[in-house]
Amino acid sequence: MKPAQKLILAFVALLFIVLTLLRVLESDKQERLEPEPEAVSETSDVVVHEKQSNNTNPFGASNAVVNTTLDSEVVNSKPITKTTCDEFNEKYNQDFAKAFDAQLSDEARDRLLLLTGLEGLTPPTDTKTDSEQYRAQQAQVKVNRLALLKNDYQTNKRPTAGVRLIDACLYASAPGACSPSLIENIIAENPENGYLWLFATSYYERFNNPNLELALNNILSTNVFNHHRKEFFFETYDFLSLEGLNPLSAFLLTMSFEATRSYPTEGIWHYCNDNQFPEICLRIGEHFENNSNLLITELAGLVQQSKYWEARGSHDVAAQIEKRRKNYIDNFHRTRSYQLPLSEDTVTIYLESLDIEKEKDWSLFLKEEYERYLNENPNTCVM
Repeated sequence: MKPAQKLILAFVALLFIVLTLLRVLESDKQERLEPEPEAVSETSDVVVHEKQSNNTNPFGASNAVVNTTLDSEVVNSKPITKTTCDEFNEKYNQDFAKAFDAQLSDEARDRLLLLTGLEGLTPPTDTKTDSEQYRAQQAQVKVNRLALLKNDYQTNKRPTAGVRLIDACLYASAPGACSPSLIENIIAENPENGYLWLFATSYYERFNNPNLELALNNILSTNVFNHHRKEFFFETYDFLSLEGLNPLSAFLLTMSFEATRSYPTEGIWHYCNDNQFPEICLRIGEHFENNSNLLITELAGLVQQSKYWEARGSHDVAAQIEKRRKNYIDNFHRTRSYQLPLSEDTVTIYLESLDIEKEKDWSLFLKEEYERYLNENPNTCVM
């Protein structure tokens, strides 16, 4: 499970709340794995580009609880200026989370749990992972979410529903929570997507399923690693928008949730490490480097290649691959070193990036567009 990205930390108040909640999710996954892991509706953009007037609160004027807590032009100003940055952050404290949670219907609360793994934005009072009460509570949350995900997958058959379900199955508390046939059915919906086979390898490795080597070979036969970034973003963003959040608030929360999505490579890593890195590990490493859209799987591919050659005493080759990996990281970090304008225009810019496939390409696009925006609007509050 990858750590929450630095983007979350910068948004001091609102994202501090989310970060606390996300650590609950991450700690639960990390306990179980050794560290080293219907497409979007055509009407989605209607919600995204809808502008609220500056005299409404983030949830819309219909909610009395929120009106008394968060009604502020500062929260909705476009853009938020440097002089109002502190006031903006002060509005996004735990009162914000409590107000959001208070206005959720039971149906909306289930939807939030399904999409994010959280029952609300308010951090739990007990986050001690060694507490029996905490463990029991989190185990029940996982059971509830898995039931929602299974129903969602059977009802909708969207690619994102299958990915969420297979992810939950991988990290389920009980080994028998998901059957191998369920995993196979999910993959059968889109067997050409190497991203699904990535989940399958980790699932099979964790539960000692004999289909592990078959899954490894199937990764090599795929030419697509579709992470469904656009679909995942819109499903969460549209939900938060429909619950009354303004575009900027919905965007920032969606980004924080997206930062914890799974890209499980631990199954391949364990298999290769336990078997002295056979040739299939080299081939998968090359495949990841050449075909994956995301940095984390591309880098995993470079590590696989380096370890393969180290295991055969070809240290010079391994060193060259390691140098390539470090250069890749340095270049990537340079494209990610930008300030995020706190403006609804930021949302529009980000939406344009959703059609760019490669992470390094969309990161460069965002860096250039945000820098251009700040040059044109130098008084904008940034994070």
